[in-house]
Amino acid sequence: MCNKVYDILKRICLVVIPALNVLLTTLNALWHWELPIEAITGTLSAIALFIGTLLGISSAKYNKGIEVDG
Repeated sequence: MCNKVYDILKRICLVVIPALNVLLTTLNALWHWELPIEAITGTLSAIALFIGTLLGISSAKYNKGIEVDG
């Protein structure tokens, strides 16, 4: 995985998805939307965990000097 892709995915996992989850949860509490917020935020969190796990594996391989495809 190239550094640019890694950095973009890392930023999405560490900043974008958590901020989006807080935004959706807060706005739902304030505006009483008819959206399944728990399902949406849970799905986003699962996606962040999945991508974060892949990034962790890629980082570990990189630090060990193993060539990673991509």
